[in-house]
Amino acid sequence: MKKIPALLLCLITILTACSNTAEPKETATDALQETGTSSPFDNYIGDGLLQIFKNILDVNAYFVTDVFYAKNLTVDESTVIESGGIKYSPVKSERYKSYAELTAAVYSVYTDQAAKKILAEYSFYADINGVFCINTSKIRSTPYFIDWSSYELLPKEAGNEKCVVDVKLANGATFPATFVNVNGNWRLDSFCTGI
Repeated sequence: MKKIPALLLCLITILTACSNTAEPKETATDALQETGTSSPFDNYIGDGLLQIFKNILDVNAYFVTDVFYAKNLTVDESTVIESGGIKYSPVKSERYKSYAELTAAVYSVYTDQAAKKILAEYSFYADINGVFCINTSKIRSTPYFIDWSSYELLPKEAGNEKCVVDVKLANGATFPATFVNVNGNWRLDSFCTGI
C-alpha cells in the first residue's frame, strides 16, 4: 500500500513537469538583431568566393600592368598601317589574337558599365581592316610601382548581389574592390589600378 502513494506522487511530478511549456529561448542572432549589433559573420565571404575574386583581380592586374595602364601588348613596330591619318602597328599577343578577343576578355572581368569606360578611356587598340592594332602615338610605358605578386583580400561587405573587399598589397597599401553578381557571374565594377 505504501507503494501506491509513492507511485502516485512520482506520476504527478512527471505530469506537472511535462505540462510546463517554457517560452523558446532567444537565439544569439535574435539578440543581435534586437540590439542592432552586427554578427561577426555579417561580412563573411567564403574561401571559394574569395578565390574567384582573386582570380578576377589577377586578370585585372594583368590588364593594368601589361595591356592598358602601365604598358601595352607587344607590337610589331616594323609594320605601320595608316587609317584616318593615324598610324597603327599590329599587336603581337599570344593571349589576344584580335580586338574582339580583347574586348570579350574585358567584358568577362568587369561590369558592362566598367568595361565600356575602360575601353573608351584606353581606346588605343583597334581593328584596322581585320588586323588587331594599336595607335603608335599612344604606346604607353608609364612608371608603375604597384606589386601585384602578393596581395590579401579582406572582406568588407558581403551580399548575394554585391561584395566589397579591401585589397591589401604587400607594401601595406589598401584599396577597395567591388564585385557585382551579373547573371550568376561575378564582375569588378571598376578598373582597379591600386593608385
